[in-house]
Amino acid sequence: MVIVTANVPVDYLQMADKLVGQKGLYTSRSELIRYALREFLLEKLKMLKKSEQPEYVDMPKEQQDYESEQKQYIRIPIEVKDKTSKPKQEFKIYKIIKKLET
Repeated sequence: MVIVTANVPVDYLQMADKLVGQKGLYTSRSELIRYALREFLLEKLKMLKKSEQPEYVDMPKEQQDYESEQKQYIRIPIEVKDKTSKPKQEFKIYKIIKKLET
């Protein structure tokens, strides 16, 4: 195994600690995190295998022009389940209010 360091909110660790220990479901935080990561990855990989090609939502021409000039909007991919419960990818458009310096 490889050691991975991650920063997580204190609240997450407090919740994890309730599941760890003599009365918990897991013997250690590491075991809990490995299990949670494994389940997450398996779920996402299964979803990828089942999903069709992503369907893209086109922005209106006026909005594309405005976006290219002003750079005030961003397209974020989201996962939506249709009536057949099949996940598909769409985009939501958000206005950038303030850019954070990195």
